[in-house]
Amino acid sequence: MSHVSLTWSGRPLAPPAPRSPSNRTILAFPEAAGAPRAELWAADALATLDKLVADGRQVDLIHLDPPFGSEAAYDRKVTLSGASLNLTLRAYDDRDGDDLAGYLEGLYNVLCRARDALAPHGSLYLHLDPRRGPYARVLLDEIFGAQNFVNQIIWAYALGGSSRRNFQRKHDVIYLYARDRSQMYFNAPQEAATSSMLAGKGKLATDTWETTGQEDDSALLRDWPDELVRKTMSNRDPERTGYPTQKPLALVNRMVTASCPPGGLVVDPMSGSATLAVAAVLLGRNAIAGDRGAIARDVARARLLKAGASVHVDTLDEHMTVRDWPGHAPVVIRDDAVHLQQFEFPADLSASVVGSAAQDAVREVSRRDGRALLSGWGTAAVHAPTQLTTWVDAGPGRARPTVALQVPLSDGVTADIWWAIDVVGGFWTAPIKPSR
Repeated sequence: MSHVSLTWSGRPLAPPAPRSPSNRTILAFPEAAGAPRAELWAADALATLDKLVADGRQVDLIHLDPPFGSEAAYDRKVTLSGASLNLTLRAYDDRDGDDLAGYLEGLYNVLCRARDALAPHGSLYLHLDPRRGPYARVLLDEIFGAQNFVNQIIWAYALGGSSRRNFQRKHDVIYLYARDRSQMYFNAPQEAATSSMLAGKGKLATDTWETTGQEDDSALLRDWPDELVRKTMSNRDPERTGYPTQKPLALVNRMVTASCPPGGLVVDPMSGSATLAVAAVLLGRNAIAGDRGAIARDVARARLLKAGASVHVDTLDEHMTVRDWPGHAPVVIRDDAVHLQQFEFPADLSASVVGSAAQDAVREVSRRDGRALLSGWGTAAVHAPTQLTTWVDAGPGRARPTVALQVPLSDGVTADIWWAIDVVGGFWTAPIKPSR
């Protein structure tokens, strides 16, 4: 099958040359008995997929939720409860100056490598909206072959913007393609039947997935508790992490159960808040979530830990650096317990905070007690820095509920390194000394 018939800007599109990105484990939370494994990679989408292809890993399901070309900037909301401070952090920009050709060329490269990474029975879900979805469909037919098109799924939701100048825009499109339609794994999900003849029974799910209000479907839900029929991530939804454009777990649960066998591997190389990876581990699958944004990885790490996964945090091509903490680390080990002391934060984190008043407040908090600006911290051994002994993570949400883990070290290993991650996803380390 040819990959060069499409042209943009007067030149043919061809698949990118394969690379072999190097990876390095930054943090690893030891395997829990029977727990699914989740890998969180600091990388862009192409580097993540290149690594999978180079390693020959067989992927059952790839999910892509790229920028939509909305020409907007998106922020994460964070509440620092210890400092009584609400922060708005710039998560990512979806602004390309309406450069459709450049957008499609970048997407083409990612789709080519995604196809290469899929197992023969594997599937790809590409989530967009009607603005650039039709153009992406042309790319998908070229790369995967029109014969491997499976579905155009319509996700219809209740919330969103309103306008008196057009019909209300209340749906996204999700394209489902198989690596090889004749070998595709598919476990057909069921949903609630709505006809009077079948009310209270199930039927095979259609390609229109609706998330409405439970109060609108109370009679239906009494007979058939379909989890997809629910509110669409309102500001009060308990799933909310504060990360923008977050999708509900119910939406991606259907993708995972339909297209990935139990114990299989799900990959989301543009993972954002890692909703797909969280769904995968909760459903007994393994997951790799990749994102180049530090704020996205900060949310994803805490969500995966809270979901009970065994988590490895890796960097590809040095997308993430570990910085040396200046001066003495504010951690002491006393009476076989680890203590985090009050300290002044050494770096100016305000550049990632939106608003001059909030930036000033962050500087004041960093001077008063820098502990409020940490998302997580723990200790490890100098010769085994991925073997943590204590980890406290401030969590992914607006209120940042704590995820506390006690991780035993290997026999004979002592904790002499302090690791920390700040609220904007920066990694720090420093040696610690026992205190008498």
